[in-house]
Amino acid sequence: MANTFWKNYSDSELLDIPINQLGLSLKGTMVERVVKRVYAELAKKKIRLKSHVWISDDWFSPDGIPGIAIPFFVLHPRLIELEYSMMGDIEGESASELTMLIRHELGHVLDNAFHLRMLKKRQQLFGLSSTPYPESYEVNPKSKDYVRHIKDFYAQAHPDEDWAETFAVWLGSSRRSWEKKYKNWGALKKLQYLDEVMKSLQGKRPKNSSRDKYLCIERMGKTLGDYYIERKRARGLTRKCFFAKDLQRVLANNGRISASAFLRKNREQILPEKDRIYQTMFQEMVQYCRENELFLARDEKGMRDYLAKIMKEKTKLFIRSGRHKYAM
Repeated sequence: MANTFWKNYSDSELLDIPINQLGLSLKGTMVERVVKRVYAELAKKKIRLKSHVWISDDWFSPDGIPGIAIPFFVLHPRLIELEYSMMGDIEGESASELTMLIRHELGHVLDNAFHLRMLKKRQQLFGLSSTPYPESYEVNPKSKDYVRHIKDFYAQAHPDEDWAETFAVWLGSSRRSWEKKYKNWGALKKLQYLDEVMKSLQGKRPKNSSRDKYLCIERMGKTLGDYYIERKRARGLTRKCFFAKDLQRVLANNGRISASAFLRKNREQILPEKDRIYQTMFQEMVQYCRENELFLARDEKGMRDYLAKIMKEKTKLFIRSGRHKYAM
C-alpha cells in the first residue's frame, strides 16, 4: 500500500519532499485499470504484446525500450492539485485523458518492440525517427496531414509523435469510424498504412522484449520544488510576467480575497481556450499574483470580466509576437 504521509501537507511542505520518498505505487490506481483496458484493446486486435509500466516524472516510452513511463503526479489527488497549482494544467487527470495518453505511448512501445521505424514506407509517410527532437514546435491548425488526438496538435511535433498519434486513433476507433472522420485527409493514407502494418504483426512475437526502465522514480532524489523549477523554466514561466502591468493596475497588496485563489476558482470563465499556450499564460498570471501577494480591489464580477479580457487579448498578442511555440 502506498505510504502517502504527505497527503495533508501544504504546498510549501510538499515541495521539500524528494520525489523518491513519495511512496507511490501503481497498484490499485485508476492508471493501472486504464492500462489493463488499453492492453485489452490491443489483444482484441490480435497483437501479442504486454509491456512493463513504471513511475517516472513524465509521460514517455524511451527509445529502444518497449515500456511506458507514467508521471508520478497522476497517481494521487494531492499531487494532481499540486500540479495544477504549479503548472496550471495536467495531462492525465481523468480516465478518458489517461486512455488517450496510454494509447499514444503504446504506439511508441510497438515501434520499439517490432523495430517499426526501419520500415521504408513508414519513413516515407511519417518521416525519419532520426530527425532531432525540437525543444518546441510550431503547428498548422488547419493541416489535414495529421490526425487529431491529444491536445496541442502533437502529431506535428515529430515523425515519431505523428506515428504514435496515428496509432492511438487506430487503436481507439473502428476502421469505419476513422475512415469516415479522415475522409479526404492526407492523414488517411497514414492510418491505412498503419492498419496494414498492425495486421502483419498479428500473432508475432516482439523482436525486442527488454524490461529496462529509464528515469524510474526510485532514482529521483530531487525535491518536488527543484522538479517544478525545472518544469517552469522549460515552459517559460520564469521570465517576467506578461500581465504584470495589467495586474498591478487593478489588484491590491491587501484585501479579503486572494487574487491567485480567485483565478483558480474562476478558471473556466477566465481561460478562453484549453490550448497549452493559454494554459501556460494563465498559470503565469496565477504565479505572479501568488508571488506578489495580490488581492482583489474591485467587485468579483468586474474583476472576472477584466481578467478574462486581458487573458484573451494579451495571449493573442503573445502569439503574434512569434514566441508561442509549443514546449515539448
